[in-house]
Amino acid sequence: MTFIGRTINFTFVFLVALAVVGTAGATMYYQESVDELVERNERLEAENEALRDNLAAREGELAGVSGQLSELNQSLETRQSDLQQVGDELRQTEGNLEETRESLQAAQSEIVRLRAQVAALESRVDDLEQQRLELERENSDLENVNDALTDRNDELEDQNAQLEGEVSQLDGEVQSLEQQNDDLQDRIRQLEDALAAERSNSASSRLAEVPL
Repeated sequence: MTFIGRTINFTFVFLVALAVVGTAGATMYYQESVDELVERNERLEAENEALRDNLAAREGELAGVSGQLSELNQSLETRQSDLQQVGDELRQTEGNLEETRESLQAAQSEIVRLRAQVAALESRVDDLEQQRLELERENSDLENVNDALTDRNDELEDQNAQLEGEVSQLDGEVQSLEQQNDDLQDRIRQLEDALAAERSNSASSRLAEVPL
């Protein structure tokens, strides 16, 4: 009986020791697995934070580009309005120039007529001297008018040339603004495509890295 009791005690002690060793090994294994999962989660959280910061920066850039595009559109509308106003002024100037030309032509016709009268009255110089003097004075006045109209015509032509230069400059500015607008739209599309790709990659990464 003593021998059997001792055998049972030894067996029991051996089984207890074996159970303790197995439990310790399993505990160490699960502890390492938990530590690894914690480390992976921390790394994923850091990556997600970096992606969120990058996304916020991209959204800020997109907002800035949208504001610039709005300002450019407003500037373009202002330029177009200015161009329309200049065009109206140019048409008015052309109308005034046409009226001046007609007046000049009428004055020239009048001068020709008066000169013909002077030539016809030269034979009557003695008795029509006073009338000749009056006609000469009138002729001088008409020549002054002609000179004034000629000067005015020159001024209008200079103004017309200046307005054409301003219109050409405005056309160049409008083309430049349209090009800037196109460039900004292309940049916005690129940023939107990049943002969509980053969002897709981020979502794919999160799905791939979620522990099963």
